[in-house]
Amino acid sequence: MLNAFQTRILESLGLNETPNTGDLYDTMLVVVGRGTSVVEANAEATKLTRIVCENLGFGWSETVCSGVTYPSVGRGLEMAVN
Repeated sequence: MLNAFQTRILESLGLNETPNTGDLYDTMLVVVGRGTSVVEANAEATKLTRIVCENLGFGWSETVCSGVTYPSVGRGLEMAVN
C-alpha cells in the first residue's frame, strides 16, 4: 500500500522515480483523507502521510479530512498557507 501511495504521488508530480535528496524540500505534500470518528483510522492516514513525506523528501506535509473530523480541507489549506 505504501509503495502504491508513493507511486501515485510521484505520478501526480510527473516523476517516474524517487527524486534526488533535496529536490522536493521546497514542496509541501497535502493529503486529503476521508476523516472519520475513529481516532485510530485518522492517525493511520496521518502516519502514512508522514512516512511518504520523509521517504520522498518533501519539506513539509499535512493531512486534511474531507469527512467529519478536523482539520477540514478548507481549514487545513488555510493553515498550510500560513
